[in-house]
Amino acid sequence: SGSVSGVVQPVNVETIKAANKQKKLREKIWVFTVLTRLAQGYTFDPKTQDAYALALVGMFEQKSKGKTKKALRKLLDIAKASPLLNSGQQKYVKTSMLGKVIPAREREQRQREQERQQRQQKKRVAINVEERVNDALGQETFGQKVDALSKLMSKARGKKFEPIEQDMFGRALVAVFGERSGKSSRELKKLLKLLKGTQRISKEKGLLNTDQQEFVKDKMLPEFMKKRTSKPSGMPVKGRGRF
Repeated sequence: SGSVSGVVQPVNVETIKAANKQKKLREKIWVFTVLTRLAQGYTFDPKTQDAYALALVGMFEQKSKGKTKKALRKLLDIAKASPLLNSGQQKYVKTSMLGKVIPAREREQRQREQERQQRQQKKRVAINVEERVNDALGQETFGQKVDALSKLMSKARGKKFEPIEQDMFGRALVAVFGERSGKSSRELKKLLKLLKGTQRISKEKGLLNTDQQEFVKDKMLPEFMKKRTSKPSGMPVKGRGRF
């Protein structure tokens, strides 16, 4: 085997030439699939990369069908990110070769799946609810706590959360609500805006589930309007009654 910077390589020009001597296309594809897997994690010189690329093109240009075509697809799928190809060659395999051995229907399905994942990625915002809730409750003033919970709810809009995360936010909401006695009208207006904001959360997504939203509507908002200082009990907690 050859070497790059003293590191023995599992694949070189000679091994590629030997693999290319396989007479049957399917056997040749199998041998190159093994070599491609062995090559992961190594670095290869341009001559080896060019030899490998030419061998791929040779196999690609031979007409294949059935199991042989599936094997070629598998090889190309691995090769598109293999160090046995430089970045330009990898791109060529991905865009010009692999696409032609994948049936049109499957290509469309893959494209739709990629687009769906991209849309989800754009919508997805990494939010550590426990950390953000703890930070909010750790703020010095009542107004700062309300502001922090409001910002968290705004960032969370349209995102899906686990029941335990919704419970954390619900508990924090009740805790801050119970601290409203003697606060300024400005701070109370912020709290009212936060409570009303919970009613605009999607029924399927957001930091409160449907039962918790109903609790805010039926218990907390009426309590607020009565200007009572007590903390209402009964915020629904998923699977654990109410708190």
